[in-house]
Amino acid sequence: FRMAARDARRRTTVIFRMPARAARAAAQALGRGGGVQGRATGLLGLPWLRQPQSLLAHAEHCRARCEALVQEAVAMPASAAVLHKVDQISESLCSALDVASLVSAVHPDPEWGEAAASASTMVGTTMARLNTDRQITTSSSTSSTSTSSSTTIYPAVCTH
Repeated sequence: FRMAARDARRRTTVIFRMPARAARAAAQALGRGGGVQGRATGLLGLPWLRQPQSLLAHAEHCRARCEALVQEAVAMPASAAVLHKVDQISESLCSALDVASLVSAVHPDPEWGEAAASASTMVGTTMARLNTDRQITTSSSTSSTSTSSSTTIYPAVCTH
C-alpha cells in the first residue's frame, strides 16, 4: 500500500510505504474498512459515527442524557449517589467532547470538521450551563458534606 502526501513547505510529494496490515488498520480507523468480522464500522471504530451528522446527533443525545441525570441528581436525598450522578454527567460530556475535538483536529474532510466544531460548541454550551447550575452545584456540595466532612467536591461538572 502506498500513500502520497503533499509537503506544503517543500512543494513536493512524499510517498509512504505501509505494510498491508497497517494499511487495513488505518483504513478501518478512518471508517473505510470492512470492520470487525466483516461488519462496517464507523469513524474511529465507533459504530454510530458513520457520517458527519452523527456527531451532532451524539451531542444532542449527550445533552438530553445530562438533563435527565441532573433531574435525577437534584431529586435524590444528599448521598454518595448524587456524586455518582455528577460523575456520570461529567463522563458523558467529556467523552462527547473528546470525540468531537479529535475529529475536528484530524479529519481532512471540511464537512466532518464543521460538524465536529458544531458538536463541540453544543457540548461546550451544555457544560458551561451545567457548571453554573445552582441546583446541581448545591446538590453535589450538600452530598459531599453529608458523606464525609473531609471530602471537598469541585462543583464543576467537567473542566475540559
